[in-house]
Amino acid sequence: MAPLFALLFAVMAPVFAQDSATVRADEEVARIALESASRAWSGRGFLPVTVKIENHMERAGEWHIRFETVEGYRDGRRVGSSGRFRLPAQSASEAVVFVPGSAKSDRGAYSFTEAAGSGPGVPGGGGRFSTDSVSGPIIAVTPAQESAVRAIMSRDDGAGSTLGADISLNICAPARWPADWRVWSPFDFVAMGADEFDALDGARRAALREWVALGGTLWLVRERPFQVRDARPSGSLGMGAITPGSAEDLVTVCRAKKDEWKKQGPHYGSRRRAGESDEESDSWLRGPWSRLVTLLDNDDLEAWEVERGTLLLVLFLIAFGIVVGPVNIYFLAPERRRHRLFLTVPAISVLASVLLGAVIVLADGFGGAGTRRALVVLMPGENKAAVFQQQVSRTGVLIGKSFAIEDDTALSREFRHGDANGIRMNREAGRADGAWFESRKRQVHSLWRVTPTRARVELAAGKNGAPPVVLSSLTTALNNFTYIDGAGESWGVEELAPGRRTPLEKLSPGAAAARFARKINPGGIERGHFYAWGGAGGASDLAPLGTLKSIRWRDDTVLYTGRVEEARGP
Repeated sequence: MAPLFALLFAVMAPVFAQDSATVRADEEVARIALESASRAWSGRGFLPVTVKIENHMERAGEWHIRFETVEGYRDGRRVGSSGRFRLPAQSASEAVVFVPGSAKSDRGAYSFTEAAGSGPGVPGGGGRFSTDSVSGPIIAVTPAQESAVRAIMSRDDGAGSTLGADISLNICAPARWPADWRVWSPFDFVAMGADEFDALDGARRAALREWVALGGTLWLVRERPFQVRDARPSGSLGMGAITPGSAEDLVTVCRAKKDEWKKQGPHYGSRRRAGESDEESDSWLRGPWSRLVTLLDNDDLEAWEVERGTLLLVLFLIAFGIVVGPVNIYFLAPERRRHRLFLTVPAISVLASVLLGAVIVLADGFGGAGTRRALVVLMPGENKAAVFQQQVSRTGVLIGKSFAIEDDTALSREFRHGDANGIRMNREAGRADGAWFESRKRQVHSLWRVTPTRARVELAAGKNGAPPVVLSSLTTALNNFTYIDGAGESWGVEELAPGRRTPLEKLSPGAAAARFARKINPGGIERGHFYAWGGAGGASDLAPLGTLKSIRWRDDTVLYTGRVEEARGP
């Protein structure tokens, strides 16, 4: 299990100097400072924070730091997490923590992260950092690229553009930051020189590629012919892309992305507004996976809408009023026995509460049910897979709300405009609890992570125009297996069983399109890749990702994709 709070007591500790805060402490006892990797954060994924602690005492001490990410102001939705740090006497250390977030209902809405401490010399309280109200991309650039990017942004601002106010530009140090994809989680774009990427060690290059596979864009600025080790340039990787280009190109793309988001605007709710297209009304459900596939749409949400039962409640209240009023006064506690009211009123109230609870349980049941769909993207040559999942559930009565979740899995509960404020969610040491799930509610969640795997689909034979023969090492059968070769021709088989060399048959364009007509976006299909639904529900060791065990999933579909790799030698 990858730790949520990864302690890195290294000589060259990473430095996140974009935004900072100090936990109030007695300087004679301790000093606690925090630095975040980005001054803005959309609230999705993780926010990397360096915790710097100095123990000035003559004895060992332990400090507890509590983080909360908040959407809105003080009464906003909160996601809490914490870490404990123990230091020997007269010592100092630095640790990197990955503060988990949830979703923001509106990009550009005000949010912030705050920290509070407890321990020797710490009276409580803390600081606030990484606030966000920008409506455009959040970018990280290396010092070597900073001046060029800032100059272009300043030039555009001088010409009347608001680009500088609409995006967040942050400075990164790839060679010093941890080799973990979560360190790049706050950013939409990361820009560095091709030579800078080439100079990174293998683990840090791999971490960047994992972040790209989860939807990021790595912008490699080139000053010479583009030959970068392990970069897989000019193409997609998972749901993101590694793109060569200039600083001018980067700013142009950011400007277009800002305008796209602004034009799209917030579209909340499960029902379409007047004049709104299907695509626009679904915009709040989109994620990096949307380039290829629709995991959930409004039809899925409406299927699990909570029925409020207003009429039943009104009838129950009328019946309760009749029993506790006229029936009670005239029959149970008549005029000469009014003292019985001290017994009958509480008894009727308790009986009514039990009856109402029984009606709710009979109508809604315990736990819940729903739909969850996942996308598994095998990363070529990496022995890893990027996994995306969206799920919608309707809950009844929940006895427990805590569930296990890997610390390196990003989790968001998707809120629509008008959903309740003031709720609290929590993630600690491999578990999540709080309001991630609530009784008698419809909840929508998104999850994504990078999972180690040796699964792959190989081209065992069939090069140079011959019918392909493929071999799968996935643990599940693949239904409606479709392979798009380098020439754009479609090949397929109804079922590809694990561990069996299977020849493919050529498909007509219409037959290939019909296999994925509803969910697959044709613009996201790439040559050299396969696309298939997992057999018998699609479950494997990669997906679906588990959450609350009391939810019964009625539709549990997994789409598998990735590059078909060359067969390994003997």
